[in-house]
Amino acid sequence: MLPDTAGDRGLGEPFVAITFRTERQSVNMCEHDIQIAYQAFLARNYHKRRISEVQRLQRSLLT
Repeated sequence: MLPDTAGDRGLGEPFVAITFRTERQSVNMCEHDIQIAYQAFLARNYHKRRISEVQRLQRSLLT
């Protein structure tokens, strides 16, 4: 994925937009959306890790 940056909204505030190009799609995201997506990514990984730990403990209790 190669990020592209885009300019200004004309509101006196910088506006960061990134376009992620993958094999299947192109997604435009502003900085706020990126932060939300990153938090969701971290949460998803945390829950996957916790589920794996629980499953490992369950397997160890069964043996």
